[in-house]
Amino acid sequence: MDDTAERKKIVKATEPMNAALQAAARGAATPRAAVPRAAAQRVAAPKAAAPRAVTPNAMAPFLHYGALYGAKDALEIEARCAVPFDRRRRAFALRIMGRDYFASHPDFALESCEAERREITSGEAANGVDAGREVATREAASGVGAGHEAAGGVDAGRRAADAMEKLLALRYLCEGAAAPWGGRMISYGEIPWGNVYSSNFQGRCVRRLAADFGNDAAGLAAAMAGEPRLEAERVSMGDIGFRFAFMRGLYMAVTLWEGDDEFPPSAQMLFSDNFPAAFTAEDTAVAAEVALGRLRELRAAPRPGGPAT
Repeated sequence: MDDTAERKKIVKATEPMNAALQAAARGAATPRAAVPRAAAQRVAAPKAAAPRAVTPNAMAPFLHYGALYGAKDALEIEARCAVPFDRRRRAFALRIMGRDYFASHPDFALESCEAERREITSGEAANGVDAGREVATREAASGVGAGHEAAGGVDAGRRAADAMEKLLALRYLCEGAAAPWGGRMISYGEIPWGNVYSSNFQGRCVRRLAADFGNDAAGLAAAMAGEPRLEAERVSMGDIGFRFAFMRGLYMAVTLWEGDDEFPPSAQMLFSDNFPAAFTAEDTAVAAEVALGRLRELRAAPRPGGPAT
């Protein structure tokens, strides 16, 4: 059997899992998609769906990966993924698109620790201490329970991460690994199996990036400036481009070519060359969707600081 036929056979064999995944997305608490990974198989990321009531089928991916996660040794995860683990709190400290989270172990739950971060970093800023990775470790060690996050002076409770972001974090802790960045940014097609899902990625991510920001370069710059923890830097590509941290040590780059009367806007997304160690091709597409959603949020509520535009 040739390689193309073999890939078609694998994709067809994963259709039941993909159907379960789409059910998970429909049952999510927010309009995002979740993508479970079948053992030794690869499945394409489904489209996001409107929020509905959570059903047993929607919980299946979390139950599956949650069981795998709970059976793993926390210190092995800490070493493999290079994420600090607080032994008293029994939680890992993660940063995704500039937001800090606690991921509890062995029972997985992903909770925002933004309120604790603000309190700690404000004190560190006054003392000139680098916020960096030490902040996340100190946040995890702070011992604060469920806590509450203030939004505009109103107690808003702890922000729950959306289902897609939760499952991405869970799968990284279960199966991903940290690797040093070699300094190269690679295309989606250079990621193993990326060529199989390239058309899906182009539609779900690249064309969406062009539609959202192709005629709003200033909005993209404002989004990057809105969160210093993205570590955003201008890059010399297209009409405007930025490289930023998706997670600690994992980087993405977005580039825009603005449209005109003759041509529509176009875009490109690149990934640090260590991304394949952390995520499969389908998970990388999900990570790109998470990134785009976060950039839209930041554009809507820009804050001072960050890279110069």
